[in-house]
Amino acid sequence: MDFTEFNIGKNQAEEFAKAIFADIEEYVNEHLEEYEKFLKEYESEVKENGKVKKVS
Repeated sequence: MDFTEFNIGKNQAEEFAKAIFADIEEYVNEHLEEYEKFLKEYESEVKENGKVKKVS
C-alpha cells in the first residue's frame, strides 16, 4: 500500500493517537535514560547551531 497520499480525519487521528499513546509512554519510561540523553544532545545542538542536523 502506498502511504504517500494518506489522509484521515481529525477524529480518526485523535483515535489513532490515543491508541498508540500508552505504547509510546511505556517505551519512554522503559528507556528513560536513553531518552534524557537524546534530549540533552538535541538541546545542545540547537544551542550551538540554532538548528538540528538532519540525519541522512
